[in-house]
Amino acid sequence: MRKTTLMALLVVLCGCVTHEPGNLLTEENIFQNIDRIKVGQTTREEVRNLLGNPEKVLEFQNQQREVWDYPYGREPRRMILSVQYSRDGIARELLNMTDPADQISNYGAGSGP
Repeated sequence: MRKTTLMALLVVLCGCVTHEPGNLLTEENIFQNIDRIKVGQTTREEVRNLLGNPEKVLEFQNQQREVWDYPYGREPRRMILSVQYSRDGIARELLNMTDPADQISNYGAGSGP
């Protein structure tokens, strides 16, 4: 009982976010937490506590990197926050970009002749 109470208190104090794969994060949540992710310092677990579980995890064996993708936003402007980690579990790069799937599906959708 005491451990449960302590864990509940830690979750509240840390401001942890629960995010299940398949549920989009809000822009507000991304922008509140992106500045807390420090390249070269922040660990995977710290990012998980801030943003929850990633929607997609990609592994690049040759580069010894792992990338966690967090989609957010709504059509017509969906976005992806990608956090790249080195083998030691430290964030090495953040990339905030338009969802490439939107660019492909909207290709040629402009006004034509």
